[in-house]
Amino acid sequence: MCISLPLTRDLGQRFFEFMSLFTFFKKPAHGQLPHAIELRALMQSFDIQYLSTRETPKYCLIENANQQLTFLGKPKPTVVLPALTAWLIKKAKKHLSLWLHRLSIEQELAFTGLSIRQQRTLWGSCTSTKRINLNYKLLFLPPDLTEHILLHELCHTMHFNHSRAFWHLLEKVDPDCHRHRHQLKTAHEFLPPWIKMG
Repeated sequence: MCISLPLTRDLGQRFFEFMSLFTFFKKPAHGQLPHAIELRALMQSFDIQYLSTRETPKYCLIENANQQLTFLGKPKPTVVLPALTAWLIKKAKKHLSLWLHRLSIEQELAFTGLSIRQQRTLWGSCTSTKRINLNYKLLFLPPDLTEHILLHELCHTMHFNHSRAFWHLLEKVDPDCHRHRHQLKTAHEFLPPWIKMG
């Protein structure tokens, strides 16, 4: 639940009244809650502050211009983590979509659609109809690994298998393919603990 105050009052006074509606937590009550989110794929890092409402059970997650997230609501893992996940999925839909479309044009590998999902074991997949599915957790990987996976799935639009022709194409569009494949074996280590829980 987001609260707005009258615009006719002095800005400082309005901010003071707004902040008085909440209890500020420098550290969440539960150790499971993150204090920051590092999105390596986008080279962005967000600090998180928690403002606990006194009465309402609803919440509001605000992304500020200075790369800070403000959570308004009860700072409980059962409330905060789903809210952060929804925010990450929305961010992935925006940025991974643009990224995939750019690579598709550059490499002349067309796809028919994109879905952002919450797979537990797959970074991405491609259907026989050339529709690509990407895991929102790709945002936590370094840019070169994220791009490698996007290219991997785009190559499946030409070769719906892992044949010699597929690997030849992937090596062509990603000269560091072998290094990236090796790095993907430990890529889960880039995920924060609270992501691994879910």
